[in-house]
Amino acid sequence: MPPASPETLGRIAVLRDDPMETPEVRAAARARLVAPSGLRLP
Repeated sequence: MPPASPETLGRIAVLRDDPMETPEVRAAARARLVAPSGLRLP
């Protein structure tokens, strides 16, 4: 997957942290924010 822009990563982080989102959406956002090296992005 190509690297995401800072704006995109910020939007994904909002989805990850939004209690109104479904658990599936939050889990997908959390997975997307894990760098290939296993480090978590903001």
